[in-house]
Amino acid sequence: MYKQVILGALKQAFYWLPDVVALVLPGIAAALIFWTEAPKHFERHRIQRIVLTVGCILLGLAAFFATQLQKSEDVTERKELDRQIKILINNSQTQATADEVATVRLSRGAGLLGTASE
Repeated sequence: MYKQVILGALKQAFYWLPDVVALVLPGIAAALIFWTEAPKHFERHRIQRIVLTVGCILLGLAAFFATQLQKSEDVTERKELDRQIKILINNSQTQATADEVATVRLSRGAGLLGTASE
């Protein structure tokens, strides 16, 4: 049970990733714009510059893949819903035809319609 809860939470966090990235990356960019010492700081601290760069790239890639996964699942779900709708339409058409046949049979039995031999 805990495994399902944890996997569900991770999946939901993965789905939220594009929205989080849409908030975080502009925030990082704004912080770097207004941080006048950033060029000097990152020139002195190469590791921090690499970590920030790789982190932003990985965050962007993860958001891209999350979006692609969501689109793929949406297409799959839409195809399944279309299939179910077609089944329901076919079933309702079959039922309507069966109801019409039953009505004709009842009408003939009651003498409301002429028979084919008349």
